[in-house]
Amino acid sequence: MTVLWAGITVVGSVATVVWGTLGGGELVINGDSDITLESGDRAEAAAHFFERMCDFVKNTGIKHVVIKASAVSGRGAATDGLLASAELRGVTIAAAAKAGAKVVLQKRAALSRDKSKRKVDAYLTDERWWSAKLGSSIDKLRKGSREAAFFILAQDKV
Repeated sequence: MTVLWAGITVVGSVATVVWGTLGGGELVINGDSDITLESGDRAEAAAHFFERMCDFVKNTGIKHVVIKASAVSGRGAATDGLLASAELRGVTIAAAAKAGAKVVLQKRAALSRDKSKRKVDAYLTDERWWSAKLGSSIDKLRKGSREAAFFILAQDKV
């Protein structure tokens, strides 16, 4: 059975969204785009971002969303950029839930541990693996969006 999923990663003021149908170990990409937080008043920009993300999830018919969860980097020191990303990630989580999607938060480190054969980075750079997993829809995925797509594939047990 195929299900419409979205994979979302948030870095700084940009949410990268990949969506497609998942089933039988294959992901058919429907689209790949960015939703960007507007400049100016942060509260107003977050409210507008929330509405745009919510509308996007509703209008595309996405039923499941997997979002890359927050994680500390290095020695655990939280930088301004890390905190800003976490704030926008929270807005993204709330918007997807408000739109009626089932939301899963996935830690990248957990995937590397679960897939003991390879680390996530090894999958992200493996051209043959991506061709096998995406088939002819590979042309719809930007290379910089592979991590978001990988989070979807991980839900089908890569």
